[in-house]
Amino acid sequence: MSQVPHNAAMVLPNSTASSGPLYTLQDLPKSHFEDTNTECNICRCADAADVDNADAALPTQIVRIDLCSHIFHRICLLTWLNEQTRNNEGTCPMCRIVLVSSTRWGTQDILETLRDRVRVSVDAELLTSIQAEFETELNTLREEVASAQTILHNEQLLRTLDQEAAAHAFHQVELFQTEMSERIMEARLYQDADPARSQQLEQEIQDMRPRMGELGTAFTRANMRVNETHMQVQNLEFEIRILSNDVLHLQIVCQTIRETLLSLASSVDQAQA
Repeated sequence: MSQVPHNAAMVLPNSTASSGPLYTLQDLPKSHFEDTNTECNICRCADAADVDNADAALPTQIVRIDLCSHIFHRICLLTWLNEQTRNNEGTCPMCRIVLVSSTRWGTQDILETLRDRVRVSVDAELLTSIQAEFETELNTLREEVASAQTILHNEQLLRTLDQEAAAHAFHQVELFQTEMSERIMEARLYQDADPARSQQLEQEIQDMRPRMGELGTAFTRANMRVNETHMQVQNLEFEIRILSNDVLHLQIVCQTIRETLLSLASSVDQAQA
């Protein structure tokens, strides 16, 4: 839930919000991703990070979080933390360690307090307005959950494909390793009996080494894709849990509003009777 509807704030107590970072960022060379054959796990890009204004560029655009050592583009990480408005804390995209803590009320606290205030409210007009706003927000959240579940399903399928590709790449490495091992054993057997044949096999082994390196690199990349899609799945599952929790609490508040309005209407009818 991105925010509490405007009219709902009228039945909530005044509160102040304060937040602060619990982490520091260590600057890394702009060539870090290229040098280490890695990439930012938020944007999936290995570039040094684009900025709108080169004059305003930070000393480096790649940073390491001191608390968990995970590495991202600075702008990607800060954007991620700024967009985490559905939870009361900003966390690392990789390990979920808390990076920003806030004393601001969380969604659940706000809705539970609102539900209690609604129960004792006697302003039917205000409650009706709040109900309309919450119903709209509830429908929006349901659509977001449905969209996230569709994306999650696609990511799960992609993860399965990546896992199969990684397994195939590993099998190729194993087969090639076996073939190289057989050549090495054969070269040793011919070392005394047939030096020429042994030398020929040694040359074949040397010629095979670049291919072995290519297969190893292909497996490493395939395994990295598995880790990336797995992280995407975990992030989506986390987001869906938060959204679903917001939906649940909004449903409770909406039901409480409906019951309160019925009670108020009944009281009016009895007073007029």
